[in-house]
Amino acid sequence: MGGMDKLVCPWEIFRGKDGFLMKGLRARLEITILVLVVMLFLPVTCTRERGARELIEKGDSYYSKGKYSKAIKSYSKAITIDPNYAGAYDKRGDSYYMKGQDDNALADYSKVIVIVPDDIEAYLKRGIIYGRRDESDKAIEDFSMTITIDPNYAMGYNNRGIVYRKKGEPDRAIEEFNKAISINPNYDGAHNNRGNVYEDIGEHEKAIEDYSKAIAINPDNVEAYYNRGNTYALSNNTDEAVSDLQEACKMKLKIGCARLKEISGAKK
Repeated sequence: MGGMDKLVCPWEIFRGKDGFLMKGLRARLEITILVLVVMLFLPVTCTRERGARELIEKGDSYYSKGKYSKAIKSYSKAITIDPNYAGAYDKRGDSYYMKGQDDNALADYSKVIVIVPDDIEAYLKRGIIYGRRDESDKAIEDFSMTITIDPNYAMGYNNRGIVYRKKGEPDRAIEEFNKAISINPNYDGAHNNRGNVYEDIGEHEKAIEDYSKAIAINPDNVEAYYNRGNTYALSNNTDEAVSDLQEACKMKLKIGCARLKEISGAKK
């Protein structure tokens, strides 16, 4: 009685003793199909990405020249090509912000957060707009998110401190600035802002100390010169006040020039 015949797969006709030839042919066929698929779709994808990048670069050029409306058009075209291009929304939001179109900027920064939930700068920028609109709770929420993402993000503490100052909570504001400074001792903005709180509560010496530290860190901090000069004036230290306000005026700070004129007139 004859044995049972073995069903032969077409691939096995070409198979060697251990089956390696069959596997090699199959692998080559699969790779060939994959290459054909990639060749079919990749050129379209690459062309779209290149087009979006070129529009972003064009928008960046307009933005650097202060041509924000043209920048917005370029970024918008990039978004049309790639609706999930987070960078395009971010840059368009910056352009809207510079034009004072806060609602549009907020919408773009919010879109960035949807696409990239841990984008610190998007939360920071959105929080700044909320702060500017006196939407304090929303601002604090966004600045807190930056700290959640990165507990050592000094700017998040600094900006949260600014909001607490506006809310009339000096103790909490000082705590925030203290934290920012502990993270980055050379953060001149945080020293300046803490000085403002000390000035608010009448602690002039501490305020002057912080303004002086800010200036030592960054001699171009015009706000610190103005603030220190103003504090000197309130402390009846007119000579030092004039000296600081002259520096602020030289740096083209209009309120510095106005305050200098006021104090100089009173001195006469």
